[in-house]
Amino acid sequence: MEWRFELIERPYGGVTEGPIWDGEAVYFTHIPTSRIVRYDLVNEGISEWRRGTNRTNGLAHDTQGRLYGCCSGGRSIVRFEPDGSTTTVADRVDGRKLNTPNDLAIDHQGRIWFTNPWNVGNIDPAEVEELDNRADIGLDRELRAYPINDDGSLGPYNTLHTFGKDRDAVHRGIDGMCFDVDGNIIATAGWPDGGPGPMIYVFSPTGRVLETHRVPARMPTNCCFGGPDRTTLRQLREGGGRGTGIDHVEELFGSIELYIYQTPNTRPKGYSNLKLYLEAQECEVIFTAEAPPELSKYETMRITHKRTEPIPMAVIKRAHSWAHQRNYLHSFFKPMYR
Repeated sequence: MEWRFELIERPYGGVTEGPIWDGEAVYFTHIPTSRIVRYDLVNEGISEWRRGTNRTNGLAHDTQGRLYGCCSGGRSIVRFEPDGSTTTVADRVDGRKLNTPNDLAIDHQGRIWFTNPWNVGNIDPAEVEELDNRADIGLDRELRAYPINDDGSLGPYNTLHTFGKDRDAVHRGIDGMCFDVDGNIIATAGWPDGGPGPMIYVFSPTGRVLETHRVPARMPTNCCFGGPDRTTLRQLREGGGRGTGIDHVEELFGSIELYIYQTPNTRPKGYSNLKLYLEAQECEVIFTAEAPPELSKYETMRITHKRTEPIPMAVIKRAHSWAHQRNYLHSFFKPMYR
């Protein structure tokens, strides 16, 4: 059966993530502006529900209906309280500061399972387990299932699906997913750069591909069921490449800014090599210590294309990937439109 897609709201610019249904409305995060947005299905209205979320990404409810989020800017797992305050639930695993928590799920025992690129953690008073996530785009892009043992530990994983590569590019793996009433996995994956394109996949619990539906968007990020009977699938799309905050790169002219987190008085390695690469692609690279107030620990690298056409997506991806590899911490692009 062919799915029908309806555009509820025009692109926000940047990444939207974390859709979740609370019985009345769909909530999702707009990461660049640090907001949680509420979509009322009855009145079809969109409103700001919470601001100042410090780049919160994924959202989840516990069995009590409390809302939790992956605060990537604060490198923590947080709970949004009814009075408007925010409680930090955890910001460390085994004494180590979290990286940039991405997405989370809460089981019936109240345990929080979350992805923490490049690690995965489980917050539990009795047990902490770390897994190899290997989120780098050049490594494994797999759908995995981990059995949870009675003591809370995890058994060996089963690989349900593997995304490959072709002569153009690697195939973009799963960014977000949810389950239907039959236990099937509904997942958002793919991009135009390689593979079959942007898709919503329906996998059986054993990993068999039951359905695929091409999405009218460049990079779908996440999905959830909503509506009175919970049969309507709500899906979000990313504004561009992972972390780039770029909606359509063909519309990008002028410059982009790359904020790279660094420890005090330490310059991340690889700057000179990255600068040479970008200049070879006819990009002018300007390093500056200036950054927005909320990013006081960031160093800014501004990339300006010398020609009138857009900055090639391949250059953006390479720069972003290189920054990640060389810095090992956190980086993201901010588009500068002229």
